[in-house]
Amino acid sequence: MRVLVLGGDGFCGWPTALHLSAKGHEVAIVDNLSRREIDEELEVQSLTPITPMETRLAVWKKLTGRSIAFHKLTMGQDYDAFLSLLSSWRPTAIVHFAEQRAAPYSMKSAKHKRYTVNNNLNATNDMLAAVVESGLDIHIVHLGTMGVYGYGTAGMAIPEGYLSIKIQTPNGLVDQEILYPANPGSIYHMTKTQDALFFQFYAKNDKLRITDLHQGIVWGCQTEETRQDEALINRFDYDGDYGTVLNRFLIQSQVGHPLTVHGAGGQTRAFINIQDTVRCIALALDNPPRRGERVKIMNQMTECHRVRDLAELVSRLTGAEIAYLPNPRAEADENDLFVENKHLRGYGLKPITLADGLLTEIAETARAFADRADLTKVPCVSAWNAERAADISGPPPARRMPG
Repeated sequence: MRVLVLGGDGFCGWPTALHLSAKGHEVAIVDNLSRREIDEELEVQSLTPITPMETRLAVWKKLTGRSIAFHKLTMGQDYDAFLSLLSSWRPTAIVHFAEQRAAPYSMKSAKHKRYTVNNNLNATNDMLAAVVESGLDIHIVHLGTMGVYGYGTAGMAIPEGYLSIKIQTPNGLVDQEILYPANPGSIYHMTKTQDALFFQFYAKNDKLRITDLHQGIVWGCQTEETRQDEALINRFDYDGDYGTVLNRFLIQSQVGHPLTVHGAGGQTRAFINIQDTVRCIALALDNPPRRGERVKIMNQMTECHRVRDLAELVSRLTGAEIAYLPNPRAEADENDLFVENKHLRGYGLKPITLADGLLTEIAETARAFADRADLTKVPCVSAWNAERAADISGPPPARRMPG
């Protein structure tokens, strides 16, 4: 299979590109390296040292004998160049990661909201429009988010994209299936709900073959491929904008910083290990929808956990204390979450679940690079609104030692 990975320099895109290459696929990466530029803007770096793209690809070729091409393009801007690439390289599939992926970053300011909307929506629409214009039958796999469903307590297991309903008509009840109602909790999540509408339109109008993966929060850093050489190491973000919650806890435990729980920690979220992320992408590529079928939506997650329970787990493992902070997000303090994920399990996914040994391994990676951490970048300071901004500028947090 010939696979074009959009956003292949990022946290999920880079290990996916290596995993697909290792499986024997011909892989090329499109990226504008904007995630590295955001590091410069935020004056923070990945805890793990990220080598230049040229170095990464050269080391991969030396280790495996497999080449991965790199095309520096900006999706949503360089339309003609992207269309030309499709026409000349003729990929079998596209994996679309080329979006600004952090909810806190999308809420920092009006500037960041506008950037996220412009970047994400134009990237997705340009990709879809170019596939149509190319005339090629390309399977598109998009990395979405569980956040499109919202995080209220639904009272039911969240289905995979589509909700069965009954509509009252003059002739009685009629069964229908609709997209599960969107309830985004940030500008970032809102762009993903708009992506879903783009996909529905292009699948209906142009019969594009599209798989939309609604992914949970990713934890972990390394995969089988990125462990092969330090030059291949994946990003490990710990800052308040890009660090995911469990990774932040693990890093905080190794750099002498309390585990930062926002609010009471009653938020229940879906999670997936980074190794399972790349495996799920491969499974999605191997199981495409047929031309003319509706968008295939799969929930790419493996388990659900409450945030304070994760903090307690890491605290017990490492001895770190826990700090309860005001929540910068406008979200429910407590929620339950139950999620269906029958598709990927049916395709053979054997999930990696939270295990003490694996968490310890990740913590050791954090410890190895602890000297690169800037503790001033740990706090989450991107507030969702003026009320939340006032809350997080209040008195010092309450702390609790493990016990």
